[in-house]
Amino acid sequence: MTYLLSLLGSESPETEELPLDEEPNSLCYYVNSTKFTQNIQIIAKHECIFERLVFSRERILFEASPMAHIKVSTFLVNHVTTVKLECQRLCISGKK
Repeated sequence: MTYLLSLLGSESPETEELPLDEEPNSLCYYVNSTKFTQNIQIIAKHECIFERLVFSRERILFEASPMAHIKVSTFLVNHVTTVKLECQRLCISGKK
């Protein structure tokens, strides 16, 4: 199952000028390739902007700044492991 999520934040169709140090959002792709349920949090500018449970073999598409990262927590039998992935590595369109 694949989800497409828009995290653009702007509801206005008008174009906004981005600061020079900010890049536009890119389409990113993540797959839970484990047999365990995972919780992902998309974090931009030290703020969680999205959180979702991702089940085994589930795929998720989302838009995020290449400067953002996702925190992936895997729920194992006796403990939880957490890793941080840069969204730049998950981009499938835009600048890498």
